[in-house]
Amino acid sequence: MLSKPSRIYLLFEGAFNFADKIIAPIFVVFLQSFSLTPAQIGVLLSVSNWVTAFLDFPTGALSDLKGRKLTSTGGLFLFGIGLLIYGLGKNFTTFVVALSLMGAGFAFVSGSITAWYLHEIKRIGLKSEIHRVFSLSTGFSSAISALAGVVAGIAASVSLRLPFLIGGAVACVMAAVCFFVMPENYGTQNKKHLAFMSDTIKTFWGAPFIRKYVYLQVLAEVGFCYFILSWQPYLMSFGLKASSLGFVFTLMMMAGAIVGLLLSRYMNHTNNPTVVALSVLLMGIAFIGMCVGRSLTAAVLSTLLYQCALAIKMPAHAAWLNGFLKDENRATILSAISTCVSVSTALFFIGLGVWMQHVPFKAGFILPAVALFIATLLAISMDRTEIRVTVSEQD
Repeated sequence: MLSKPSRIYLLFEGAFNFADKIIAPIFVVFLQSFSLTPAQIGVLLSVSNWVTAFLDFPTGALSDLKGRKLTSTGGLFLFGIGLLIYGLGKNFTTFVVALSLMGAGFAFVSGSITAWYLHEIKRIGLKSEIHRVFSLSTGFSSAISALAGVVAGIAASVSLRLPFLIGGAVACVMAAVCFFVMPENYGTQNKKHLAFMSDTIKTFWGAPFIRKYVYLQVLAEVGFCYFILSWQPYLMSFGLKASSLGFVFTLMMMAGAIVGLLLSRYMNHTNNPTVVALSVLLMGIAFIGMCVGRSLTAAVLSTLLYQCALAIKMPAHAAWLNGFLKDENRATILSAISTCVSVSTALFFIGLGVWMQHVPFKAGFILPAVALFIATLLAISMDRTEIRVTVSEQD
């Protein structure tokens, strides 16, 4: 049986993923129902990333200094409020407000819940459980997301607004539950906020591994952003109805859950950099499949391949990075990385939205494929032994 910190971590991740994924099958379609262009949708989707980028680093430091439970649960609650406003929205301005709150919520959660979990699991002496739980988290979250997809499909057949309202309610309720069952912990309480952030920035830029890790994440984010913008209209271009997107999404999440659960059995025996390189390569191949696919079956298989590759990448990436971070500033470093990625994501959503509007739809998939193939080469080049020595010197 898993330890209490592991169960709480999975509960939190499951709640956050349900709230996030119940809207995923109709997020873009909902905006299209207001006659917004791909470029306008790209700008809207960038809003939450700009807010996250602005708040992520200071909230990460706040988490280490003032308490990781408070920031994690507060972030989940803010995310839920944003979803509720989004579901009730009727114009561009309302969506901006909603996405700003969702971005702020993500900023508070980013890094905090992982740092909270790693602190608790090490405190009770069960570090051996970490790799298994990271993989289980991917499988469990995918299973929860699959359930969210079914609920989204049923709810969307009633109203496209309903999935947002359900997700918001779940996030707010589970934030309250987690607040009462999670013990509080901290990174360090002996430094002032600005001084702590300054010291962390020096560590961040002084570690070659972290810089390369950010480059890798940014390149992979090109593929992720393009997938978010394109998979729904891509499948609908083959005749799939909007009401069926939720069920395809469920299939994607189930595939990810199976991969995540299988990976959890072997996570302790795998080389994380190799797994990351392989998964990113598979993502690139998925986009090539989208480019050349000529049937709905081929299109669905390509989206499934991308989702499975993402399920492989996430736990390996997390375990790879967290193996090199110190507990005292873990949340702050994770938030600093998230800030860099969020800025890139915001720019990518805008740029890729314009790209999709001016480039033939299927030909556009070449761009993310190229970015992911470059990311694969970068992952292969990141030698684990050299990195460990470099980061140790920062200590």
